[in-house]
Amino acid sequence: EKQKKSKKDSEVEQVLSKLGPRAHDIICMFFGIKCRALTLEEIGEKFGVTSERIRQIKEKSLTIIKDDVKRLLK
Repeated sequence: EKQKKSKKDSEVEQVLSKLGPRAHDIICMFFGIKCRALTLEEIGEKFGVTSERIRQIKEKSLTIIKDDVKRLLK
């Protein structure tokens, strides 16, 4: 069980490594990876930007992740 979780964590980190540091942190905060999930507004406050800017970064990051996964599945 613990070994499966470790492998899963490693796989998630590998996918997230394709993102820049800020985008990586935003995705982790939004989805609650290694911390509690935060709202776009809460994340925006931490970075000193609007929730709309956080939403834009999140959407771009998810596109990068999806494209990477699609490429791996080919």
